[in-house]
Amino acid sequence: MSTQEPDAPNTTLPPPPEPPGGAAALPEGSLPKPYLGPQGDENRDPPANAPVPVPSTETVKDICRTR
Repeated sequence: MSTQEPDAPNTTLPPPPEPPGGAAALPEGSLPKPYLGPQGDENRDPPANAPVPVPSTETVKDICRTR
């Protein structure tokens, strides 16, 4: 009888295969950089019937600071 423990089975799995068209299929640097500039009506004037933002109301703290 041997006093050594049996070797543990190899439990590591091989990496999964990369599907066609996955990230590994693209060459390094082949995608363009994202466009972060204005994209449409961000800089357009609002229409005439657009709701106007309501300014915040004065609080007691605001009144006491100004006096």
